[in-house]
Amino acid sequence: MATIPPLSHLREVEERLSLTPLCLLYVKSADCGLCDAMLLRIGRMLEDLEGAEGPGFDAFSIDIREEPSVSGRFLVLSAPTALLFLDGKEVYRAGTFIDVGEVERKIRFFLGIVSERTLS
Repeated sequence: MATIPPLSHLREVEERLSLTPLCLLYVKSADCGLCDAMLLRIGRMLEDLEGAEGPGFDAFSIDIREEPSVSGRFLVLSAPTALLFLDGKEVYRAGTFIDVGEVERKIRFFLGIVSERTLS
């Protein structure tokens, strides 16, 4: 998963959250250098993350300027913000200077939960 695909509408985000057990939503803003840099770093981390290619995980981004309703729906007040959802419920949030190592640890932890459920 070299790139995190952009979505254009809140309904697309809601649909993806309902279809996949574990989702990473990356909220960015146009003309935000930090947003672009963090998106690249998270994309590289996901490339190397074992299990991120499976059917139980999805990652996508959305531009808060193009879809301002994302701000109200997910209470995102600044960009960049990374939100991790398990079964449609937020389980982790990181904003501005995102610790990519921490995001990776959280994804690994919740991927473990998803894979255990799949095996049961």
